[in-house]
Amino acid sequence: MLDSDLLFPDDIDLLRPRLYDHIAADEGALWIKVHDAYNYLADGQPMLGTAPGAAIYLVRDPRDVAISFAHFSNVSIDDSIAFLGSTGKTLGRDRFGGPTQLRQRLLDWSGHVESWTQQTCVPVLAVRYEDLSADPVAEVSRAMQFAGQDVLEDDVERAVALTSFGALQRQEAELGFVEGPGATPFFRSGRPGGWREILSREQSRRVEDAHAAVMERFGYARG
Repeated sequence: MLDSDLLFPDDIDLLRPRLYDHIAADEGALWIKVHDAYNYLADGQPMLGTAPGAAIYLVRDPRDVAISFAHFSNVSIDDSIAFLGSTGKTLGRDRFGGPTQLRQRLLDWSGHVESWTQQTCVPVLAVRYEDLSADPVAEVSRAMQFAGQDVLEDDVERAVALTSFGALQRQEAELGFVEGPGATPFFRSGRPGGWREILSREQSRRVEDAHAAVMERFGYARG
């Protein structure tokens, strides 16, 4: 057996579709969280394979994303804004012998959103983070119905209560969070529209100018 850490990211990318299709055939229906944009290999094959039956895509105002990513990555907000505007950025390892996560190609914020919402291989339901925050029971119920899952309202309400932002903050304080940045909390604020109090006018304009078309499509008005 070959240790995957001995492979270069480009080699791993070629194996990922086969891996996901194998998992789906072996395990059946599974929920899998990904950060990847909906990318394709050089031969036109989807990076995530042909097995996905549906996807729920969570979209958030990029001005709030810039703040959140700056805290998570321990970089300046200006650097975070630049990251969201770069088409070549990735998460995870991007060289031989890197971290344990696979490389995840992101594109820029607009490209990421469009890669999922405009592809035609997988049915997609786009859920705005702001709507999910405002009415989580309704949005979770809508997402489950889209995914073909029969759920009771009581079950949704219980799930929402257990995963409220306050509940997650308490869990992280008590138990930690494996994907957290370490020194600072992962579940920091979660409040939609926080960019209005944190970003300068010039910073918010940089985001708006770079992503105006997709922001408008999802109801994110200029500040």
